[in-house]
Amino acid sequence: MKKNLDKFVPLGLDANKEIRYFTTAIVIAVLFSTPVIWRFAAFYNGLFFTTGTAKVIYPGAVMAPFRDIIGIFMLGFPVAAVYIIGFAVFHYSYHTIGSKSIYLMKRLPDSRELHRRCLTLPLTALAATVLIALLILAAYYAMYILITPDQCLVNSLSGGSRQPDISWRA
Repeated sequence: MKKNLDKFVPLGLDANKEIRYFTTAIVIAVLFSTPVIWRFAAFYNGLFFTTGTAKVIYPGAVMAPFRDIIGIFMLGFPVAAVYIIGFAVFHYSYHTIGSKSIYLMKRLPDSRELHRRCLTLPLTALAATVLIALLILAAYYAMYILITPDQCLVNSLSGGSRQPDISWRA
């Protein structure tokens, strides 16, 4: 397996080590996003008061907009993406520093060899980062929509009422 992956990095670099770096960045981004769950729980519990053993919704209670619950906790993914893009820059600079092997890479019969070695792993990791970020965001939004009582939901994008405002027609 290692020999198959080494053709996607510049000669002299270890593909498995880079994959570990990418995986670590993505895992850190996922872990950085998990406080959204506790923030949601705090906002959710604020909708209720207890009478004896029953939980009752406060009259007129409104759940915070989704964007307020997410806060800054999805920013780990753009940071991971910038980190991964840095590897593509490093791969190109790796060929231009020292022995200047970029001239040899450009003379190879396959003119795309340089780009394949410099971009394949970083772009694959970048795609995985975006996909994981979208899946996690969708999971958080599903949690928000499915768990929050309907009467407490607001338009999660604008922070306004869930019902459309048609007062201008009157």
